[in-house]
Amino acid sequence: MERIASRFVLLFLIVSAAFAYDVFAQTELQAQDLRVIKGTALESTLQEMLFKYLLRQSEQATAKRLARLNLVRSNPDFANWQETNRKKFLDLIGGLPSKRSALNVRVVGEFARQGYLVRKVIFESLPGYYVTANLYVPTAGSPPFPAVLSPCGHSANGKAYEVYQHLFIGLVRRGYVVLTRNTCSARTLRATGFGTEFAPLIT
Repeated sequence: MERIASRFVLLFLIVSAAFAYDVFAQTELQAQDLRVIKGTALESTLQEMLFKYLLRQSEQATAKRLARLNLVRSNPDFANWQETNRKKFLDLIGGLPSKRSALNVRVVGEFARQGYLVRKVIFESLPGYYVTANLYVPTAGSPPFPAVLSPCGHSANGKAYEVYQHLFIGLVRRGYVVLTRNTCSARTLRATGFGTEFAPLIT
C-alpha cells in the first residue's frame, strides 16, 4: 500500500509540474486571444446581429399595432384606441408636469412668402429651457387654423432640410399652421478627430 501511495504522489507531482510549465510558458494574453466568434459561423453575420434583432422587435411591435387597429370599427372604438395610446405614451415619457409652465414666447423675426408667413420664435418649454422654432402661418383664410407640430428627424441641417421644407410649405399653403422646432442640441455638438470633422452628434 505504501508503494502504491508513493507512486500516486509521484504521478501527482509530475502532472503538476507539467501543468505549471505549460501555464508559465504561455506568452502574455493578447486581445485577439479573447475573440470567441472569430473563425466560427457567426463571424460573417456579427455586424448584422443587433440590427436584425431590433428589426424583429420592430416587426413584432408593428404586427401588434396593426392587429389592434383592425379591431377599430366605430367612433367609440377609435376614441378608446386614442386614449389607450395616449396613456401608454405618457407613461413611457414619465408623465407630464402637473402645471403648465409659461412659454414666454418671443417673435424675433418674420418674413413673407407667397401665401404664408414664417415667424422665427423662441419659447421656454420648461422654465429656463429655450427652444428655437419656425411658425408657418397662412395668409389666406380666417383663423383659427388647424395646426400641425412637425418635429425634425436626423438631417444634418435640422428644419432647413429640403424635404422637410416641402412638407411645411405644402401644409401651410393648404391652410395649416405648422410649428417646427430645432431638435435638442441640434448643430451645437460636433465630433472631430484625425483631421476630419464628422457629422453632428445630435441632429
